[in-house]
Amino acid sequence: MPTQDCMPSPDNARSLLGRLLDREVTVVLSRDSVEFRSAGPAVLALYEDDQKICRRAVVCDMPLAASLGAGLAMIPPRIAEEGARKSALPENLAENYAEICNVMSRLFRVPTRGMTFFLRRVVGQEGLELDLDEESVLALPDLQIDFRISVQGYGQGCMTLLGN
Repeated sequence: MPTQDCMPSPDNARSLLGRLLDREVTVVLSRDSVEFRSAGPAVLALYEDDQKICRRAVVCDMPLAASLGAGLAMIPPRIAEEGARKSALPENLAENYAEICNVMSRLFRVPTRGMTFFLRRVVGQEGLELDLDEESVLALPDLQIDFRISVQGYGQGCMTLLGN
């Protein structure tokens, strides 16, 4: 069973996102979890190990996903705000957010344990079918860490990282 040291710290997440966006990013631990398939819209990124088994997931609320997606391409903040109010990210923000998720796979690397993960897919909530291994990470995670993230000039929101 993996241990909590297999999950990134707030400093790791802040450093990676700040470098990627080239702006100030604040990341703190949160007591708020982002539940996929909950009342509010969310975006799900699924990560697999080198055996092609889904072992990690990132669930991000819509305001944060829109802020990160817009921040990556320096899209005006009002576009992020408009995107955050929708049930699914507009295509341009979704593509940018998927790229953020791809780079975020680095947060799950644990070289001393030979653990590397690769982005499998990023999905919204509409018409979603999950594979059994994907469902397992969401329903019964062994690991969980919750962040509140603020992107300078954009907005803030919550992100939950899950793992098995």
